[in-house]
Amino acid sequence: MNRAARTGPLVDPVAPSSRLLKQRAYEIIKEKIINCELKPGNPIVEGELAAALGVSRTPIREALQQLQDDGLVILAPHKGAYISDLDVDDVTEIFQIREALEGMVARLAAERITPDSLAELEKIVALLDEAIRENSVELAFKADNQFHALLLETAGNRRASRIIHKLNGQIHRLRFISASIPSRIPVSMQEHKDIAQAIKSRDAHLAEQLMKHHIRQTYNNVVQLIKSPVGAFLI
Repeated sequence: MNRAARTGPLVDPVAPSSRLLKQRAYEIIKEKIINCELKPGNPIVEGELAAALGVSRTPIREALQQLQDDGLVILAPHKGAYISDLDVDDVTEIFQIREALEGMVARLAAERITPDSLAELEKIVALLDEAIRENSVELAFKADNQFHALLLETAGNRRASRIIHKLNGQIHRLRFISASIPSRIPVSMQEHKDIAQAIKSRDAHLAEQLMKHHIRQTYNNVVQLIKSPVGAFLI
C-alpha cells in the first residue's frame, strides 16, 4: 500500500447517498403525518412506504427513528410502528409550552425587531391577507409557519428556539389541523395581523398577550375537532 493510500481520509462512498435517502424519506413521511395523510393511530407498513418512495427499508427505518424523536411516530416492540395519536392530554401539554414560550417570543420580538425583520413581517402580513381572501388552508399554513419562524428568529432566545424546534413536528401537525377548519382561517389570520401590529408598534406587553390569546384559541379549536365526530373522519 502506498503512503497516499495509508494517510488519505477513509471515505465511504455509500454514506452520503444513505444520508440523503434517509433525509428524503424523513421529510416525505413527516409531511404526510403533518397534513394527516397518514392519520393518527394508524399502523405504518415499512414495505409499503419503501415501495411508494422507491427506497429500501433501511432509510425508512432510520427516518421512523427520527420521527419517533419528534413525537410523531411510536415504535413499539412486537407491535411495529404507528402514527402517534392525538391524545388530548398530550395536546394540552404542547399548547401549554407554546403559550408560555411563544408569548415570551412575541414580547422579545417586539422589543428587538429590526428594520429588515419589519420588512419581512410586512410581506407575511400580505400573505395573511391573501389567505383570508382565498380562505385557503395551504396559504394559511404557509403564512402561519413563516410568521412564527420570523418571530422566533427575531426574539433571539436560543434555548426557547431549541425547545420549540424540538416540538415543531407536533406543532405543525396541530397548526394544520386548526387551519383545516374553514371558519378558523380568517379569525386566525386576523389574530396574526393583530400580533404583527403590536410588534410593529413595539408594544411588547400587548404582543405577548395577543400571542397567548391566539394560542389558546387554536388549542380550543384543535381539542373541539379531536373530540368531534367530524374530527374522527378528518384525522
